Amino acid sequence: MRQTLDYRKKLNILYFFLQLLFWGAAVVHYAYMTQILEAKGYAETEIGLLNGAKLLTGIICQLLLGTVCDRLRYRFPLKYVIAILAAGTVFLTGALYVTDHNFVRMLLISMGFGALFTTLQPMIDSLSILYAEHGIDVNYAKGRMGGSLSWAVLCVLVGQYCDLKGMHTVPLLAVLPLLVLMLLAAWLPWEQICPDCCRKGPGVSEKSEKKNSVWELLRNYPQFVLFLAGSAIMYMGYNFGSTFLIDFICTCGGNNTHYGLAQFVLAISEVPSAFIMIRLRKRVPNTLIMVCCAVFMTLKNLIPAYTDSVAVIIMAQGSEMLGFGLFYSGSMYFIEDCLPAEDIVKATALVSVATVGIGEGIGALCCGFIRKQIGVCGLMRLGALVNALAVPVFLSIYVIYEKKGKKSLKEY
Repeated sequence: MRQTLDYRKKLNILYFFLQLLFWGAAVVHYAYMTQILEAKGYAETEIGLLNGAKLLTGIICQLLLGTVCDRLRYRFPLKYVIAILAAGTVFLTGALYVTDHNFVRMLLISMGFGALFTTLQPMIDSLSILYAEHGIDVNYAKGRMGGSLSWAVLCVLVGQYCDLKGMHTVPLLAVLPLLVLMLLAAWLPWEQICPDCCRKGPGVSEKSEKKNSVWELLRNYPQFVLFLAGSAIMYMGYNFGSTFLIDFICTCGGNNTHYGLAQFVLAISEVPSAFIMIRLRKRVPNTLIMVCCAVFMTLKNLIPAYTDSVAVIIMAQGSEMLGFGLFYSGSMYFIEDCLPAEDIVKATALVSVATVGIGEGIGALCCGFIRKQIGVCGLMRLGALVNALAVPVFLSIYVIYEKKGKKSLKEY
């Protein structure tokens, strides 16, 4: 028993740092990418196209890699996939650093980030469920809290770095977290991930370990399809409000330091969400938690859209506590409750495809053109409207699949 407790404790610590390192690197590749591209001379429409290409490329790669990882989980450990993706991202980060205003080359680099770095996130997320399904409970909520803390602190520091040193060397700040992540992933214990340790998921008999294809998964679990649709809509609205947030803050008299503070408030507000989610885990249906997420993500765009105060914009980011702060853990628990254990990596990849791929990808492709037509303030207001559309989608899952007396979505 003592050995099992020590094993679990060690694994949770390693997973905490894995999330911390990924989101530390994401500060550069997500939060400050607009500033990096603007500093290299790219226009707003080009930035939208580059971000869209990155996110949409991730769709194909996440689907393919999620399917392969589910099929080969006992032959090629997922931890090595994560290490390889991190190593590839290091080389792309170097290419980003040396490339100036060359749209074709930057387009290829952006697509490379979509194939590697964007795909890295669902692989790390699915680790927690994979371990849990093999008898070792990894606390995803606390691990994701580590990511939020990392994002919060580093966004402030990078914002100050940008104002003091400029944007040219900012891409290099992601190299060290990625290298440590690569080594840490390869070091993860893996002896528990074996067929004999796997717990059976919903709808899987003791003698059957048949894995669903992507299309079978979507066809057999319509509540999951609705969840993906609501998530994609919510992330599209989020993208409209975040891609050019730095420019919106600058029009109100702010700078990169203020942008870093806004990102700090956003991320640090997610920390209590981990404890809130643990409390709500078995008490409130996940679908109602998703409704709450959509409401507060609407407020996150709506409040800044009707103010010219940098302080109000920064404080409005606190809506993330009951927005994406709950969504990150809630989506993992939704998969665990709703879908077979044999399909968890693929299902986690599908969530990332719907959110970061389709939702943010389409949002990124459109936002540059939309901003050119209606301005950055109009883009924020449109983002709030799109976020609001996700509310009835999530509510319909609760009404159709849970309110009819079923204890769990997996009974369908």
